[in-house]
Amino acid sequence: EWLYDGAMITKNIASCYEKMGEFLKACETYFQSASMYRGLGFFEKSENILGLLFNLLPKVDEQEQDIFIYEIDQLRKRTSESLRSRDFIYIFVSCPNCNKDLRVQASQTTIAIKICTRCTTKFSIYFDNNTQEFYTNILEIPKVKTKARGKGLERDIVKFCVKCGLKVGEIARFCPRCGLKILR
Repeated sequence: EWLYDGAMITKNIASCYEKMGEFLKACETYFQSASMYRGLGFFEKSENILGLLFNLLPKVDEQEQDIFIYEIDQLRKRTSESLRSRDFIYIFVSCPNCNKDLRVQASQTTIAIKICTRCTTKFSIYFDNNTQEFYTNILEIPKVKTKARGKGLERDIVKFCVKCGLKVGEIARFCPRCGLKILR
């Protein structure tokens, strides 16, 4: 979507071909990030975005198309290799709030975020290189309280730091103990 919008703004991808190396480098970085991997779900959906690049090829003259196709193929190859090299595994962890066992896809290089199916607690799973173990930290605990008139339920959210587990206020942007940015 962002790629298509960018092409529509320039009207012609050939006009931005001078910066194609930077463009492809940005695409590569975007595909390799863990958030992009989770946002896409799996590699197959990133194929659709790379397919959009191929759809833009008719706007580039024939001499430059071969170079462009080669660079896209290299990007596709590096993307699939980097996703395979992340070594995502499935592990079972217990919800830190209600102790329900949950199956989670995790990696030693990224932080996974999971919502418990029983108590709807949001928590993170991360790998500690020092102890070589996976740990969980609570991010949000939904508290259910009744309204004064009893017409329904109202939810409050309690937030916790991903790294140190400190309970933080709703408006806090950084953890006061460890300084990590609070996820929203």
